[in-house]
Amino acid sequence: MSHELQKLMVEEEMMMHKLCELMVTHRKNKKEMKKTQNLLEGKETVEASVTIEAQRPPILYQYRRKKSKAQQETFCL
Repeated sequence: MSHELQKLMVEEEMMMHKLCELMVTHRKNKKEMKKTQNLLEGKETVEASVTIEAQRPPILYQYRRKKSKAQQETFCL
């Protein structure tokens, strides 16, 4: 019985997370829709410089392995 209960609790938690994601997406879409409606009705204007957002280039990391002592000694010669 405890295994079934634990399984149901995990399932409930997963469903709550999905519901939360759905609500956030719905809220975001609702705001975008309202903004679009305001633009179409002429209540709001958008400047070209405001709509284009500057995106930073992604940060690239490089990992290098340390040289072994044998490799370090060959470079010193």
